[in-house]
Amino acid sequence: MKNNLSANINLTKSLIPLIFVIIAYAMLIFTIVPTSPYKHLALPSFIGFFASLLIFSFMTTKGILNGISIENEPLKFNGSLWKFILIHIGYSLLSIITIGMATPVLIKKAHSFMVDNTTLKNESFQFKGKSRAMVIFMAIFIIAYIAIIIGITVSGLFPMQTTQSPLILFAVIYPILLLFICFTSAYIYHWYVNISYKGYNLHFKSTFYSYITPWVATIFGTIFSLGLASPFLNLWIAKKYINDLEATSQEKTITFSEEFQIKKDGFYLFGQTLLTIITLGIFMPFAYQNIYNRLIPKIAYTKEA
Repeated sequence: MKNNLSANINLTKSLIPLIFVIIAYAMLIFTIVPTSPYKHLALPSFIGFFASLLIFSFMTTKGILNGISIENEPLKFNGSLWKFILIHIGYSLLSIITIGMATPVLIKKAHSFMVDNTTLKNESFQFKGKSRAMVIFMAIFIIAYIAIIIGITVSGLFPMQTTQSPLILFAVIYPILLLFICFTSAYIYHWYVNISYKGYNLHFKSTFYSYITPWVATIFGTIFSLGLASPFLNLWIAKKYINDLEATSQEKTITFSEEFQIKKDGFYLFGQTLLTIITLGIFMPFAYQNIYNRLIPKIAYTKEA
C-alpha cells in the first residue's frame, strides 16, 4: 500500500533569531573593514553571529521535524537548545585545535543529537553512523588535496609568485577543491541516512560512489549557471536520493518514491530563493516553510512483504 508523507510546517519562530543573525553579520562585516574604528568589537560580533546562527539552525530544524507526519502521526523533536549549542561550541573548538581532523566527530555528534531526539509514536529514532569511517574518509581526501597543492608548487610547473597566480588558482586549485567538496558531499549525505527505528534500518540501496557524478553535475552546474540552475539541479539530485531510499526489517521492506516535477517545482524553488535574496534573507524561514510544505507531501512510501 502506497502512502504519502504530510507536512504542516510553521517556521515563524525562526524569524527572530534570523534577524539577530543578520544584525550580527552586518556588525561583523563593519568591524573588520580596514578603516573601521570599531575593530575591538569584531570578536563580540563574531560570537553574537555564531550564537544566533546556532539558535536559528536549531529552531528551523525543530520546526521542520515537528511539522512532518507519517500516517497522521507527527514527528516530535525533544532535544534541548542548550545541549545543541554546547555540542557545536565544544566540537568546533576541538576541530580548530586538530586543524579540522575532528570535524567528522562534530558532524556525527550534531546529526546524532537531532536524530536520537526525534520520536514517532513515542519511539525514538537512532543514528547508526560511525565517526571513525568519516574521519578516515576525510583524512584521506584532506591529505590528498594538500599533497596535490604542494606537488604543484614544488614542481615549479605552476609558479605561484607571478601575475598569472589568480588564473592558476582558478584553473587548477579551485577545481580540485570543488571535486573534494563533491566527494565529501556524496559521502556525508549517504552516511547521514543510517538510521534505525523499531527494527527497521533506513539506508540507501546504492553506494556513495554512485552519487559522486550527480554531485559533480550539481555543484559545477550551479557555478557555471551563476546559481540559476541550482533549484532544478537540487531537485534532480533529491529525486535520486529518495528513489534509492529503503527501510528494511527481518520481515518487511519499505521503499520510497517521489512525485517531484523538475520544471514546475524548480521554478517554485527559484521564486522562493529570489524572495529570500530580495528581502536580504528575512524571508528565509518562510521560504523553507513553503518549500517543505510543498515537497514533503510528494514523497511516498510503500510497504512490501
